Amino acid sequence: GIQVEIQQVEQTTFFRDLHRRRFQMFVSGWIADYVDPESFLKIKFHSESPQNDQGYSNPEVDRLLEQADVEQNQEARLALYRQVEERLVQDAVWVPVFYGRAHWLVKPYVKGFEPPAIVIPWLRYVSLER
Repeated sequence: GIQVEIQQVEQTTFFRDLHRRRFQMFVSGWIADYVDPESFLKIKFHSESPQNDQGYSNPEVDRLLEQADVEQNQEARLALYRQVEERLVQDAVWVPVFYGRAHWLVKPYVKGFEPPAIVIPWLRYVSLER
């Protein structure tokens, strides 16, 4: 019973309108720049982050994220991020629509290739053998 009007726009217009928070709902993607929960959680969900495109604001989440920023004990830090994730699920901030999985076709003479955990630097140890 929900009516939805889909608008497809040029990329520059989309990002301009996204940052101006002109959408009630949008489809977008995000990948980790580095292997750490901060690459998603603080960047996308802290109320003062310029990448918080959905305009989510929760003082408790902000406090937990700021506490994780300075926590030096890794287990305690990850526990803080788990609390943030639990709150984000409760608040239904994002609705995952799809999840992608990469498939790699690698010739037998390509040595040292490992599927990357993150984007960069993923060809660092690759070599070719004759």
